[in-house]
This record gives sequence, structure tokens and C-alpha cells, in this order.
Amino acid sequence: MAEFDAAKRLGREAVDWAVSLPDRQRWKADTELATTLGKAGDLAGSIGVREKVVPSMRELLRREPNEANRRMVAGTLVDLGYFQGKLTRFADSVASGEEALGILRVLVQENPRDPRLRVTLFNALFYLGLAQGAPDRPSLGNTDVAVVLFEEAVNVMDVQIKADANDKASRVSAGLAHNHLANLLLERSPAESLRHSSAAARLLEGASENSRDDWGQSRVLAAGAYRNLHQYGEAENALHDAERIMKGTEATVHEWAELELARGNKTAAGSFAKRAVAAAEKELSKTPTPGNAWLVVQTLELAAKADSAAASAYKRRIHEVWTAQNSRFPGVPYLQKMQETSGRGI
Repeated sequence: MAEFDAAKRLGREAVDWAVSLPDRQRWKADTELATTLGKAGDLAGSIGVREKVVPSMRELLRREPNEANRRMVAGTLVDLGYFQGKLTRFADSVASGEEALGILRVLVQENPRDPRLRVTLFNALFYLGLAQGAPDRPSLGNTDVAVVLFEEAVNVMDVQIKADANDKASRVSAGLAHNHLANLLLERSPAESLRHSSAAARLLEGASENSRDDWGQSRVLAAGAYRNLHQYGEAENALHDAERIMKGTEATVHEWAELELARGNKTAAGSFAKRAVAAAEKELSKTPTPGNAWLVVQTLELAAKADSAAASAYKRRIHEVWTAQNSRFPGVPYLQKMQETSGRGI
């Protein structure tokens, strides 16, 4: 965190120094500061910096609608939409993402062989998909809309992969989109979910050392699909694969709890769920964002299912988590709703 504090200080100094510079140089300093703030968990600060510069960028684009300005505005809107979504400002996130998509689809038509534009288009689709529907974080819950967006994101990257089979970055991006599709379809169509998790594994295996966890996650998702298909032995095998790939067991404990709960083994499920709660709480303490809060809540809800005697304590903790988030990020409707809903009946 000390490194982030230093980076934020330097970033703000750069912004102050850039006040007298031309617009583009000043905006570059602003967006670099926004990225640093976002990585440090200061979502409101990151969003505020970008929201400050977007109107000026739009005005320049209105006066000079050239390709460079369209790229600049679209890229800034993609990043803004992502962080708005992380703060659960979903209406704003969708608006930013759709505005960016409108610009990017035209740019890609005009420059069909430009890989950088395709990457930006992929990011716009991916982040908009996260805001619309994502089972592993807060979202609007619009699963059908999200599926369409992630499918289009896969298609965008498939073009890149076909042009260059050794393009590892595109393989990773497509694999991540397949993972999200697998997660979205886990309950409603486990067989289709399994198809996507398998596609993700093929793309992510060996792509890069940094993508090992995503590769392992594809096997965790496969385990969930097998569980929902009542193929418990296959689910176990997939989880052991994931542990081998990720070189550890903590990332699989939530799914082990789900699997044991499905089998009716509540004692074992409760033990795994407690480990999942501890891991999620640790991440929340390091970076107290709505996404990490949501992950804690999911593990607490699972623990409550496994241990009815402790359910009341888990529910009180859920309310505490959302109350803290609503205090940290005031005025966000989603967080206000979560605090209110979680407080009922405790």
C-alpha cells in the first residue's frame, strides 16, 4: 500500500504540474492518476478524475471528429465504465460502455486489421458484460444481455487468434470471456457451461504464467458444471486439476463447500465454507471494494447454509459488510439497497 500511496502522490503532483500544458498532455496525466487510484481501491477518486476530463474530450471530438479523437474518447469511456461498474454504479457504467461501443464498432469497420482497436472493442464488450450480468461479482443480473456481450467478445478475439495463432494475449482474453460465459450458464445450462469452461482451458493452458489462475478457474467452473449435472466424481477430478494448476487449494474451497453441500455432507461443507470466508475476509481487509465485499457475502451465505446453528451470526456479518461499504462509498443505490436488504430480520 505504501507503493500506491507514493504513486498517488506523484500522480497528483503530475496533474498539478500539467495544468498549463496542452489538453492531450494534461488528460494523459489525469488518466494515469485515475488508473493508479483505481488500482489502490479508491474507486470514487478514479471515477471522479475521468468524469472531470470526459466532457472536455467530448467537446474536442464534436469540434474535431477525427480518428485520433474518437479513439481517445472511446478508450477513456471504456475505462470509466469499468470503474463505474466496480463501484456498482451500473446505470452509469452501462451508459459509458454503450457510448464507447457506438464509437468503436464504427472504428473497427473502418480499420478491420487494426489489432489495438479490436482489443479496445473487446474490453468495452467485456466490461459492459460484467456490469450487465456476472455471477462472480455485483451486477445488474441481466444474464441474457451479458451472454450476448461475452459471446461477441469471444468472436472479436477469435479474429485475432485466427490471424496469429501465437497471439497469447488474445488467447488469454478469449479464455477469460469463455470463463465468464461458463459462470453465467452454470445454473441454467450446465452442459453448455462445461463447453465454455473447456474452451477456456484450451486457450489458457500454457498461454502465460500470469494466466495460470485463470486456467485453474476454468477447471473450478467445470467442477461446478459437473456438480450441477450430479457427476460428483468428475467434479472432484476437476477440482484436483485446479489445485494442481494453481499450486494451492484456497481458490477451490468455495466449490468444495458447494460440492459437499450438494452431496448432503454439511459438516464437510461447513469446514470448507469457513476457509472460504477467511480467505475472502482477508482480501476485503486489504482492498475494501464492493467486489470483494460481495465475495465475502457469498461465502457467508454458503457457510450459513452449511451450519444453520451459526446462520444468525453469519447474517449479522453480512449486514456489517454492506453497512461498511455504504459508509465507504455513500450515495451508491446498489450499496444502499444491499445494506437495507441485509438488515431485515436480523
